[in-house]
Amino acid sequence: MANYSNESQFDNQGKFFWRLVKEANWTREQVATLLLSKFRASHWNVLKPKDRKQAIGIMRTYVKKENEVKEKRLRQQINAVWIKAGHTRDELHDAMLNWGFGISLRALQLKELIAVLGCIRKALRGNQHIGDKK
Repeated sequence: MANYSNESQFDNQGKFFWRLVKEANWTREQVATLLLSKFRASHWNVLKPKDRKQAIGIMRTYVKKENEVKEKRLRQQINAVWIKAGHTRDELHDAMLNWGFGISLRALQLKELIAVLGCIRKALRGNQHIGDKK
């Protein structure tokens, strides 16, 4: 592992910011543009505490937008897999209720949608009746 100067190391807040960057599916170039245009800074470590909080808030907004896109795609994928297997939406809602997810895909967040898709694949792959619990 390379030795970097202390100035180039990130504190916990900086690590959190870069995790948000990754979740938002941003590139380093986009981050550099944001830092330069919004804060007139070339690196996270030169930001003032107030600017750091603002940058994190900005990235949270983009993470939320990215998650909304991912959730929409997952809902479409769930419906497509389910319908292609020859089932109705009413059967999907019944199965989701039995699995403990309620009856609305729109009410579910990303992690829950991933779990529903997993349950569907497991149910369709196995001999398990669609309405049975995991």
